[in-house]
Amino acid sequence: MVNNLILNEDSYMEKKLGREAELYICELISSSHVNRFKTILFSIIIRKLNHTEKRFFTKYTCTSTSSEDSQLVSDKFERKK
Repeated sequence: MVNNLILNEDSYMEKKLGREAELYICELISSSHVNRFKTILFSIIIRKLNHTEKRFFTKYTCTSTSSEDSQLVSDKFERKK
C-alpha cells in the first residue's frame, strides 16, 4: 500500500491536465479501499530554455466519505497549499 507517491516529470500523471489529473489521483488512492487519509506529493518540474529547473510541490489529500462498516462509496478532493 502506498501512502506517499512522488510523481516525476516522466510520469503519466504529468501528461494529464488540471481537474482530470486531480480526479485520477483520487481514483488511484481510493482503489485501495482504505478508509483513512492518503497523501500524494505531486512534483512538477519546469525546465526553462537555459536548462535551469524549478520544482513545485503540491500535496493532494483524498478523504473517504464512507463509514468503516460500508464499502468505499465516494471520495472528496482537497488541495493543500
